[in-house]
Amino acid sequence: MMDTYKERVERFVVEYHELMYDRRKAEHRLRGIDPDAMWMLMWSFDTISAAEDRARSEEELHAGFCRAHGCKAWKRFRVRDLGLAIEVERPAWF
Repeated sequence: MMDTYKERVERFVVEYHELMYDRRKAEHRLRGIDPDAMWMLMWSFDTISAAEDRARSEEELHAGFCRAHGCKAWKRFRVRDLGLAIEVERPAWF
């Protein structure tokens, strides 16, 4: 049996979405995953302003990376209101 730990996720979350090429999207769909609905949790905050500030910062970091490396931006960021803080149980991989 795998060990787990509990993590508190605050009400306002910053999530990112990766834009994918059609081939990669098709591979996800074959596994029953909707690639257009895949948003990953990055950060959580107890205030909307802190979450919005962090989302802007992440966008700037990503844009700077892409400019420095001559690549097209492949991540999108958003702030989502969960309504209340939640506790999530995760597998302890370490």
